[in-house]
Amino acid sequence: MTRLGWAIPLILLAAACSGPKGQGPVKEYQLSGVVVRLEPRTQVATIKHGPIHAASGELWMEAMTMDFPVRDKAEFAKLKKGQKVRATVHQRQDDYEYWISGIVVDQEMGETSQVMGHPPQGPAIVD
Repeated sequence: MTRLGWAIPLILLAAACSGPKGQGPVKEYQLSGVVVRLEPRTQVATIKHGPIHAASGELWMEAMTMDFPVRDKAEFAKLKKGQKVRATVHQRQDDYEYWISGIVVDQEMGETSQVMGHPPQGPAIVD
């Protein structure tokens, strides 16, 4: 068999094994937390969040600080370090990809230290 004869079946096998990605069902969960860091180049917001639940009450994730991709440029642009936010977390079941959308900045929460249940500790930090 020629080199091309071997290459074609291998290419077809590789394509069949990879399959379509990003087309499975997506679950939604509710997030509430504080923006800790922003990475404009990759549109990723690091958020210190409480427990994340589905509308049914199902717990998806315990409280922690983690990175969340923000697909929409306009939504990412309204974020600032220290803001209290609420958002919808979308998580695709077939490949576990996740991202946030529907971001609402809570204007009434004041300083981050008060948001997290701690008294203010001096002047606000401005980034």
